[in-house]
Amino acid sequence: MVGQHSHASGGQMALAAQGCRPGAPPRTGPAPQAVAGGTPTAQPVGKRAGQLHSLNPEDHDMRPRFSLALLAALAGGLVLTGCQTWDGHLNLGRYTTRPNYEASIRTVRVPVFKNNTQVYQGLNGVENELTLAIVREIESKTPFKVVPANADADTELSGTIVSYSKGIINRNQLNEVREAETYLAVDVVWKDLRTGEILSQPRRKDLDAPNAAFNLPEPGAPEPVPVRITSTGSFIPELGQSTSTARQMNFDRIAGQVTRMMEKPW
Repeated sequence: MVGQHSHASGGQMALAAQGCRPGAPPRTGPAPQAVAGGTPTAQPVGKRAGQLHSLNPEDHDMRPRFSLALLAALAGGLVLTGCQTWDGHLNLGRYTTRPNYEASIRTVRVPVFKNNTQVYQGLNGVENELTLAIVREIESKTPFKVVPANADADTELSGTIVSYSKGIINRNQLNEVREAETYLAVDVVWKDLRTGEILSQPRRKDLDAPNAAFNLPEPGAPEPVPVRITSTGSFIPELGQSTSTARQMNFDRIAGQVTRMMEKPW
């Protein structure tokens, strides 16, 4: 009995030292500090926490306000810009999501290119294959619609094959062709049938152009100087390739350069 009583008294003294009553929930927070007399004194937890949080309350209030103000300013700027110039595309300085081609041009007429060489002329000549390759590239890479040669169109793309040749790059020990290449050169003119403007000529930017009629041909002026586009295609007979492989490579590369020429200037 004495041991149990002493143990209980010790527990009550420990609870009293912590400022707790028997049966009361334990107090959370920092341990009480002792004063000079040896009696521990407890400080209210809420008061001390309030003192810590109130050291610089402006830091906690300014950050959310600044973020909200910045978001509001950005949203307002986007709304104003969108209301003034919104056309379904985004603008950021000189960058835009608009297509790289002139929106006012809808159709282009592509007659069969002329062939001034003596190679592969006729129904299956290089001029027919090259024209078909250019038509396919325009239809797949640009918003323009290719119309027949006798139909009305906004623009016309005409061209002339001025050179087509084949050269040997390397031979094997038996003097057989190991690697060869083909060279193709084409003169191209792209003309706006509505205004007479030559679109294939190098054009100035809108900011640099002194007048709107910079590219308009003068009355009685000579024919416009065409743009020459060249391409080189190689083939290796040992890999099963032939002249047709290199020729098709020439057609595809020429067609790609033609569609890039039809893009708007930066």
